[in-house]
Amino acid sequence: MSIPKIIWALWCNFDKKTDGLLTDSIRYFKDRIIEQHPEPEWQVNIITNWENLISYISKNEVLMKILNNEFVISAHKSDAIRFFLLSEYGGVLVRY
Repeated sequence: MSIPKIIWALWCNFDKKTDGLLTDSIRYFKDRIIEQHPEPEWQVNIITNWENLISYISKNEVLMKILNNEFVISAHKSDAIRFFLLSEYGGVLVRY
């Protein structure tokens, strides 16, 4: 079994449920991933937009409950989403 050639990265503000603020270093990292994997065989999914994130996960009721639970900290929310993306779509995860 081969791993799909998909690169995932996630950077959103889970406390405010808004887009992630890209600092210069994160923006550089994002651009570098895309530059280093321009081949059409690699799909690069860097999620920084809140609405884009919701479009990936909205059909998963459990994940939406976790996302909307004020008692679950942001780190656990992002981990749950990352695991979901990998199990649902495959690929590799980049954390920055």
